[in-house]
Amino acid sequence: MNTNQPTVSLISLGCPKTLVDSEKILGQIAESGGLICGDVDDADIIVINTCSFIEEAISESLEVIYEAVEKKEAGECKAIIVAGCLSQRFGRELKDEIPQVDVWVGVDEEHKIAGICRAVAEDQTEHCAQLQIDRTKEPLHSHAGRLRITPRHYAYLKISEGCDNVCAFCIIPSIRGRHRSKPMEVAIEEARELANDGAKELVIVAQDSTDYGRDLYERRNLAELMRRLADVEGIHWMRLLYAFPAHFTDDMIEELATNPKMCRYLDIPIQHISDNMLNLMRREVGRKETESLILKLRDRIPDLVLRTSVIVGFPGETDDDHEQLVEFLEKVKFDRLGAFRYSQEEGTAAFRRKEQVPEALKAKRLDRVMAVQQKVAFEKAQSMIGRELEILIDKKNLDHDGLWEGRSYGEAPEIDGLIYVRGRGLKVGEFTQCTISSAEGYDQYAEPVLRELRSLEDAFKVLPQNGGGESFARPMRL
Repeated sequence: MNTNQPTVSLISLGCPKTLVDSEKILGQIAESGGLICGDVDDADIIVINTCSFIEEAISESLEVIYEAVEKKEAGECKAIIVAGCLSQRFGRELKDEIPQVDVWVGVDEEHKIAGICRAVAEDQTEHCAQLQIDRTKEPLHSHAGRLRITPRHYAYLKISEGCDNVCAFCIIPSIRGRHRSKPMEVAIEEARELANDGAKELVIVAQDSTDYGRDLYERRNLAELMRRLADVEGIHWMRLLYAFPAHFTDDMIEELATNPKMCRYLDIPIQHISDNMLNLMRREVGRKETESLILKLRDRIPDLVLRTSVIVGFPGETDDDHEQLVEFLEKVKFDRLGAFRYSQEEGTAAFRRKEQVPEALKAKRLDRVMAVQQKVAFEKAQSMIGRELEILIDKKNLDHDGLWEGRSYGEAPEIDGLIYVRGRGLKVGEFTQCTISSAEGYDQYAEPVLRELRSLEDAFKVLPQNGGGESFARPMRL
């Protein structure tokens, strides 16, 4: 191996917050002279940025690690570096269990990975083989200088790290530490860099985005941050994820309603609606406050797309608790919903509760929630027919010529569905006005709006493939 240019491949697992860390790691490796490989088969060093939020995430992380171990034992790579949540949570135990991993790096130590890669390339791993899981109490550092994994036209902006909430089901505060905001000027400068790199949509992420600023400015000032981010030239859309319902303020709602760059889209996880469950989950709000917030949001922002997440099978959940949740979902009709079976995670307040719900009952309750939401989602998709929307084209559909995949303000990347646009001459990363023409299940289909065309040639560029007279088969989605 050329010791001046270590070849490195990074595998990023988990949520967008981890992805931001992965992009920063890649940027630092490239800046230090490392060669980034898109294929692990071409790399001497494999870096795995892991997740360990729930059991499924832990299993996936371990599976990827053991696949890397097999490659190392076969002589197909030189070293393995494991970073992120799994390393932070279980690094001490796994260090002995999986000795083939050269270095375990904690969640606040990612900036050391480029140097570790260099040490590995120069056969000096004895200087960095210790477990590194020290956490800092400093404000969140800048993620400038990232080598982005996302398509060029959108990027995630992480505004804080850690969490001060004490939800009984969640291990994140134990892994990621106390809430730490990114200084506002740092976040704005990072947004400028992303815009200069081609990002037109910023997706604002944090463990609790509504708690932004409290540690630095003695008040929650997410509204001010959104207002100042809107001044960044080149950004067309911004959307907000992971808004904790207990911390929403009127000025945040007003900013969402009036800021021309903020998508009328909000991810606000409620987790449950039964007061019994919300109390046991330690969610800081009850049913009355949750309902009041949703009514206020929809009243102030009539075209708001609301996404939420709920947990079924939390310890102590009764049939009545579950009925309340189902009836609430039928009544409120969230535009987007993620539902999860409770995962019993050691280290959380709920782990040792005796009233654990059997797995079979969790599955049954999950199926019922998803059936309710499927009906809501199908109805909402049908109700969109005839609406004119601005759509951001994400990519060309590889299965059908003249079919593109995009999103309106109502779909966040990666987690929500797509809108399939029929047309010619469209470009990835550009916005186009479209009319929703049909819907099949979760999927919506759209046609570009034809107006003020300068020539017949322009018309043919945006006309639907086959003149719109032939319908496309429904694309298969994983």
